[in-house]
Amino acid sequence: YEGSGSGSGDVLPGLQIYTLLMNSTDIQHKTLTKLQNIMSTYHGYPLELELLITLAAIHPWLVKTTTCCTKFFNPQELSEIEKLKHDAKKGSKVMFVLNLVFRVVKREKILIFCHNIAPIRLFLELFENVFRWQRGRELLTLTGDLELFERGRVIDKFEEPGGPSRVLLASITACAEGISLTAASRVIMLDSE
Repeated sequence: YEGSGSGSGDVLPGLQIYTLLMNSTDIQHKTLTKLQNIMSTYHGYPLELELLITLAAIHPWLVKTTTCCTKFFNPQELSEIEKLKHDAKKGSKVMFVLNLVFRVVKREKILIFCHNIAPIRLFLELFENVFRWQRGRELLTLTGDLELFERGRVIDKFEEPGGPSRVLLASITACAEGISLTAASRVIMLDSE
C-alpha cells in the first residue's frame, strides 16, 4: 500500500477474513458420507478416518494418497476414485482455489497453506496443467523436507517485488517456526480446523 500521499490521514486497508463453507460435489458427498458412517461405528481413535475426511473434503482423489485407504474402500471404489485425479470439478475446494487464482493472479500473489503434502502435490500438477506454470518460477513450495537454507531462498523468491512467482504452496508444519511472508495479498488455509 503506497498511500494517497496526503500524509497522516492515510489509513491502511483493513484485513478481511472470510470463512467459506462449501457444498461438496456429488462424489465428495458420497465419499464423505461413507467415511462419516464408518466413523460412527468405529472403535478406537479414528485418526485415519479424520485424515481421509480432510483429504476428501479437498478432492476425493486424495484419499488414494494414503496407505490406509484400502481399509475403508474396496478395489472397485478406489479404481473409480483414481479416474478423478485430474478433474478439478470433482473437488469443491480445488475448484474454488483454481477460480480464485485465475481471477487475481495477474496482479497478486497467493499463499496456500495445507497440513498435508498430498494436496500440495495435486495443486502443483493442476497449476502446471491449467496455467502452464513452472515449479521454481511461478509455483513455489515450502515443505518440511527442504533444508533451512533452501526455505530461505524460496521465501526470498516469493517476496521478490515484480518477480515471476504467483503461488506459494506451504506446509503448515514446515512454517511452524514462524516465517514472515508479506508479498501475498491472498492467503488460503486449505484444511478445515
